[in-house]
Amino acid sequence: MQLTGALSSHYPANEHGCTEVQLLNIPKPQTQTSPVKRPQPTRADGGATRQADMADLQDHVSQEMTKLYPLIVDLHKTSLGNILTLAPVISDLIRHPVPPQVATRILRPQDDRFSLPCLDSITSAELVSALEPCMAACDTAQMYKDVILRHTTRLCTADTIVGNMLDMILDFHIFVEGDLTKIRLLLADLAPSPHTDDALPMEMTGSLLQCYSGTACSFPNILRCLKRFVCEHDLEERLISVIAGHLLPSKSRPELPGPTDPPPRHQLDTSLPGPTCSLWRETLREWPIDCEAFEAVPQMNFP
Repeated sequence: MQLTGALSSHYPANEHGCTEVQLLNIPKPQTQTSPVKRPQPTRADGGATRQADMADLQDHVSQEMTKLYPLIVDLHKTSLGNILTLAPVISDLIRHPVPPQVATRILRPQDDRFSLPCLDSITSAELVSALEPCMAACDTAQMYKDVILRHTTRLCTADTIVGNMLDMILDFHIFVEGDLTKIRLLLADLAPSPHTDDALPMEMTGSLLQCYSGTACSFPNILRCLKRFVCEHDLEERLISVIAGHLLPSKSRPELPGPTDPPPRHQLDTSLPGPTCSLWRETLREWPIDCEAFEAVPQMNFP
């Protein structure tokens, strides 16, 4: 029904030309609530947050490294800063075996990435510089302390044992005239059972003694090898008896005891959290790719 037209004649128009009925038919504007404005992060805010996080991380690392610094100095002193000697420490920290080449990349990144470490050594400051970047915000000094202390004790024990046997080791070196073939027989007998009496390949013998060319090994190289591999569970009496046997002609050597259980080795408690060491682990992952030795580091699964 067109009521608007019929009723408009009974109601005078207002000053705007609209009748009262037309005004009644005009829909009232609905009140709209203005949307709540939420602060949006800006690039400046994000950058400030990242800077604050980095500052917190640097403070955390600085505090934890301050606790570790005396232990690092002791470790460097007992290892003489030798990269090969420090490689087992890195292996225990990341809980995965680390080849000498990777240890060199971690401790001396400025060196040739494919060279084999021999007598390469680092300063205590370089050791600290290698540890600092691998520490994460969730890491604590205690995670590093246990490993560093154990290896420092091991190296001190090895230094004492080898020092007590210095004259005998020198007699052995003179007796065999540094011949690698005869030295590898000694290393085979010093190996823990059940590997005792197994012939070591010449390549492995040269690697253990750091003699990559020639057929002779120097006396200092033998000492360094023994100091690296003698552990706190090795008995000085057993080492003396084995070396004494190799000071005799091969036909006169006493027969070594039969295979026994290997000496107890330290087992890492994987139930306790270890340090992150993500930078070191990335270096370990890169090494097989660079060398095209993809099977050199099997089962690269970190806890």
